[in-house]
Amino acid sequence: MLIAAVALFACDRQTPAWNQMDMTEGLMNTQPDSALAVLEGIPASDINGKETSARYALLKSIALDKNYIDTTTFDILQPALDYYIKEGTPDKQLRTYYYQGRIYQNQGDYDLAMQSFMRGKECCKEASDTLTMTNLMVAQATIQYRIYKFDEFVNNNLEAANLY
Repeated sequence: MLIAAVALFACDRQTPAWNQMDMTEGLMNTQPDSALAVLEGIPASDINGKETSARYALLKSIALDKNYIDTTTFDILQPALDYYIKEGTPDKQLRTYYYQGRIYQNQGDYDLAMQSFMRGKECCKEASDTLTMTNLMVAQATIQYRIYKFDEFVNNNLEAANLY
């Protein structure tokens, strides 16, 4: 029984969709437009199973973000949220939380974005994806800057200095 389960799991990873997703990961940082095109070329009927759906969802969310297509709904990322938060490796959890935070940022909900980034930061202890860790920290800093409105802070202090 165990051998059959392992064989079935191994076969699932050798599907054409899985192979195309492997190719997409290789293109993601250098040619995100090509990565998105490959993902969009995978027929929906080829994306079967929770793990495959989660991987596709996360990769598509990454590709959209890298192509400056700001999504504001969780329609695409939801399978990754449902699967990776509970079942994923620290790297998958980190990426999922980061892209969840990016969607909240796109919505203008900086509190929920920061919460997602903080959850992602907890995964950094065990994760190895330093690029996503870096992106997460920059995203947090961007929100912190926006929340504290440093431009107004500087302007108020300049006005105070002029009055003094």
